[in-house]
Amino acid sequence: MRHNKWVMVFCLYLVACASPPQRVITSSPKVSVMTPQPQGMLIPLPSSLSSQGGVSIAALTTTKMTPTIENLLKRALAQYEQNELGMAGTTVERALRIAPRDPILWYFLARIRYVQKNTEQAIQLAMRANSFAKGNAYLTALNWRTVADARSVQGDQVGAQQALSQVQFYEKKR
Repeated sequence: MRHNKWVMVFCLYLVACASPPQRVITSSPKVSVMTPQPQGMLIPLPSSLSSQGGVSIAALTTTKMTPTIENLLKRALAQYEQNELGMAGTTVERALRIAPRDPILWYFLARIRYVQKNTEQAIQLAMRANSFAKGNAYLTALNWRTVADARSVQGDQVGAQQALSQVQFYEKKR
């Protein structure tokens, strides 16, 4: 059971790190997870997703995933690491058919679509994730960051700036 907890921490780290590449990446970056701290487990995040050096796992979710959803998410993350974005998206969509109100799944699918350069769908999926992430300021901030990134790519600098102000608002609420 302890092993599953570490796998989940790794999976959530990868979800949080699904940021847009600044250049073409031909291989998956190596990921490391920090060891547990007395105040709770911390997950390092890239500065593009958070102004924090790490975040408590409790900030991402307050609910426990079922083993089926956890296994699908693990598979999707493995596919994502292998740059099989279409397969990863399909696997997350399958998980969403089982757990359609899970904001982490919606967030991860939004980031996959963003990396695939489907910015309009990424925005819609991030907003859907926010509709299920009520009370989770950290996850809401990550979703707004996705919206800001997508709008910036679309050339909508005003919309990107508005989304960034939402990121700052929710980061203050953490």
